[in-house]
Amino acid sequence: MSLRRLLLVLAAHIATGCLNNQLYFGRLTSSLELESFSLRDGSTACNCCGLCSQNAACLSFTLDKNSRQCTLYSAVGGPAEFNRDSQWNHHNQFFFMPNSSRTGEFCRSDSDCVTPGDACRGRICTTDQTITCRDLYQINNELPNHRYWAYIAGKEMLVKCSMSRGGYTLLLNASPSARWTVQSRVNLTSYKEDGTPDTDGLYSILWAADHIRDSSPDATYSVFVGGTRVDDNGSDNWRDWTFNHRRIFFTPTKDVSLLGGVPLSLPYTVEHSESFQYSDGIGQVSFPYLQDNGSPILMHSNTNAASPFGGLIRTGGPIRWSPPADYPDDVYIYIRE
Repeated sequence: MSLRRLLLVLAAHIATGCLNNQLYFGRLTSSLELESFSLRDGSTACNCCGLCSQNAACLSFTLDKNSRQCTLYSAVGGPAEFNRDSQWNHHNQFFFMPNSSRTGEFCRSDSDCVTPGDACRGRICTTDQTITCRDLYQINNELPNHRYWAYIAGKEMLVKCSMSRGGYTLLLNASPSARWTVQSRVNLTSYKEDGTPDTDGLYSILWAADHIRDSSPDATYSVFVGGTRVDDNGSDNWRDWTFNHRRIFFTPTKDVSLLGGVPLSLPYTVEHSESFQYSDGIGQVSFPYLQDNGSPILMHSNTNAASPFGGLIRTGGPIRWSPPADYPDDVYIYIRE
């Protein structure tokens, strides 16, 4: 075997020992840094993995794709130590060594967790049965809004988190042009080219709402319903556009379900000063509920089930909130247990 081929085989063998959490780009806190290397142009994560493998104290590393800087760390690390890149700036590739993760640290399988009783849930070693956006926020409240690995009802899944609001999990993202069905309204996922869920497209994990609600011992939970309308103001430059947002917040008790079929007039607050009242005089704002009465509206937020206003999910046609013609470009529902 030639020297070149031998080196390639060794590099491939070393690379299999380094794991990554898909979509998790970032760096660990500087206090965990062991040493750093400037690699040549064209170097890959395999080269950085090789350097980590040669250092007995190294358990994870970051490779900056732009500068080719390879930084080794003394721990696998987890959300508490992780400074994640923003969703628009993925350049720090993060990897860790297998079978080395303590409680709270990243993992890919149960065998990575070394603390007795821990299992790999939401790609974190833990004894918890559920991992949601709120759990991650409580671990590190400086994590950015992004997609995160969660563990809900025995399923590992990628969810969208609003960390800037305290760890809300996205349940629904809908648009006026969508054609929903009774089945898809509670479980619908489209996918990006990389095979991961497209939480900015048509998306519903409403089936998980009660599981998330019940994962906390608190007597209440929080839900917010929002919508966005973009006015281009006659310009092709997005900097000239106006982004109109409306959000309404509920804090129901745990006996109230987002999968219920009865409109409930619960106290609510509206973010900013924009009203969610339906000025046609038909009905009042309601906590979201499912409709199965033959109406084209399959999920409603109006106490009058016959009103065309306040529909969140429809079998077809526009979503209308406040007349004369307030049509949001999308609507969404978030939950925090």
